[in-house]
Amino acid sequence: NAGIVQRGRVADAAALEQVIRALFASVSPRPLVPTRIAFGLPECQVYTRVFTLPVHAKRARDRLVFEEAWKSIPVPGNELRFAYQSREETGDRVEVVLVAAERAVVEEWEFFFQRMGITIASIDAELFAVFRGVMVHMPAAPVCGVDCGGAATTIAGFDARGLRYSHAVRIAGDAITDAIASQLHVSVAEAEEKKRTFDFAQSDRAMVAAVERAIAPL
Repeated sequence: NAGIVQRGRVADAAALEQVIRALFASVSPRPLVPTRIAFGLPECQVYTRVFTLPVHAKRARDRLVFEEAWKSIPVPGNELRFAYQSREETGDRVEVVLVAAERAVVEEWEFFFQRMGITIASIDAELFAVFRGVMVHMPAAPVCGVDCGGAATTIAGFDARGLRYSHAVRIAGDAITDAIASQLHVSVAEAEEKKRTFDFAQSDRAMVAAVERAIAPL
């Protein structure tokens, strides 16, 4: 629902809890009563980097990855939560995939679910969750995926070894909704519903123009 979660942050905790509990209750053949969950952090709050490190002692890797995070992510290092995976180690380099988020954002979600009696057992990034949902097996040839979320559109390249490239653009579903509301002079809620049923081939010209203008920067 619009306004409950904004740019990956909890905006209305009471309403969000109500929606989640209703979702759990609607599951068949019997309702869900989870105490531990895996949580997918919204992509607009995640920083993903793929980079290489020169040959080094493994005991120094944590420090080198942290230094890279400090340099490339616009959040002070002591305010980050991050994880990384090393792969493709050769004689002179190591490729690293780094995923990070602001500590305050992660703790906000942890606190929200704790109030519901639920512990976040693991945190996933939306980028990887979407890829696993689309690809049953690792691709034999490189593939590119585009995920248009609410606050960000993520472009990601994967091959048989996993993620090789990602780039996020802060233009996505919310911008489209705002453009429709402005162009058609309707409320944000009405614009959101029009967006959900949008069809380039069948929508009127004003609607098409609104959507085209919103996504043109992409």
